[in-house]
Amino acid sequence: MGHLSDKDRRAYSKLRERQILMDVDSHRLNLSAGVILVACSDGDQLPDIFNNISHSFEGQRPSARIHTIALNGGALLLPANSPLVTSHREDEVLLEHIRVARELKGIDTIALYTHAPCGAGGMAGLTLEQEIDLLLSAKSRIKTELPDAKVACFCHIDRGDGKRTYFVSRSRWILMNMYPDSPGMWNIQGQ
Repeated sequence: MGHLSDKDRRAYSKLRERQILMDVDSHRLNLSAGVILVACSDGDQLPDIFNNISHSFEGQRPSARIHTIALNGGALLLPANSPLVTSHREDEVLLEHIRVARELKGIDTIALYTHAPCGAGGMAGLTLEQEIDLLLSAKSRIKTELPDAKVACFCHIDRGDGKRTYFVSRSRWILMNMYPDSPGMWNIQGQ
């Protein structure tokens, strides 16, 4: 099992402080038909991710309905410019599996996950912030390919002393990158 680097610990604190990594508000994600979960296959993290999203179904369905698609790197494979994609075109494989899952299962809600530390991301030299950027790029690609899909991004953090899943706010991420020296710009409502 890996550990967050000092740099990623500082990034994690900053992303929490600026509310880019937000507490999960499960009722905001429509899970009435189920969810397509795109995550890394990391056996040390996937069980916790799966357990967490299972609890999000409470009040929406009598039981969880999770169609899981997992490869090393998970959603980080989806962006066309991902350093994790090899000549095997994992991005196209994931997109095809998402398309087929939507058709077979009638599920339009897609939950994209990254986690830190991520072995695949680490092998590619990615920082936590680069992983978040790739995750949000993955959302953009899915919305381009499947415009009627509902897509939400999440980041699972293993701090070593505990694990926690966060919703990733795209709008706050954009603001932080547009106005890196203006913390007041991040005080926006919504996500």
